[in-house]
Amino acid sequence: MGFAASVLREADFHPYPTGVQIRVHESYPFGVELNWRAPVMETDSYRDKLLAQDASSPLLRYVLDARKVIVEALIDVLAKAGFRTQIDHDGSTSYVYRVLEAPLSSLD
Repeated sequence: MGFAASVLREADFHPYPTGVQIRVHESYPFGVELNWRAPVMETDSYRDKLLAQDASSPLLRYVLDARKVIVEALIDVLAKAGFRTQIDHDGSTSYVYRVLEAPLSSLD
C-alpha cells in the first residue's frame, strides 16, 4: 500500500490535494518541503473541530500524529536514499520537513 503524492509549485497549493505533498517554494520557506494531508481533512466534522480549535478532539490529535509519523517516515526514506534532508522547527510545536539536496551521483 502506498500514498497518493503530488508535486506542487506555490501557485498550485490551493486547494491542497490529499496525500503526500512535495511542495516547491520559490519564496519563504524556499526549496522543497514535504507535507501530508489526510483525506478526513475535507470533511465537515474535521473542519468544525478545527474552527472551534477543539484541542481535546481525538480526531484532530489523530490527524496531527499521523501527519508527523508519515512525514518523518518519508524524510527517513529519502535520507537513507542519499538525499540531504532537514527538519526545521516552525513555532513551538510544528515542523517544516525539507529536502535540501539530491543524492550525489557516483559520477560526480
